[in-house]
Amino acid sequence: MAEFSFRDWKTRNGLSNRTAADRLGINRRTVVRYVNGQLSVPYTTILACLAIEEGLDMADVKPVNMHKRMAMGEKVTGMKKGGAAKEAVHKHERVMHAGKPMTPLKKGGKPC
Repeated sequence: MAEFSFRDWKTRNGLSNRTAADRLGINRRTVVRYVNGQLSVPYTTILACLAIEEGLDMADVKPVNMHKRMAMGEKVTGMKKGGAAKEAVHKHERVMHAGKPMTPLKKGGKPC
């Protein structure tokens, strides 16, 4: 597998540090650290860079965080009764919330 160079990717796509950070949804300082080699680029970020290079806008990609979706009151569908995902959510509720109802998130809040 070829080695990934964040600096080369940024140059090849004509992106500034700010633009690269915005496109990837990360902090500008993190981009500077990737470019300078102070921080290794995670595999997921490499995949995002390659996706952007192929024309995918990362702003259109929404991560699925079931706990957060449920806390915001969204009905999560697609889980079969007794399915692994449903069981993982219930286990999380038992361990992290000890029977207390989950409170809705405030704008910009974290689920736990």
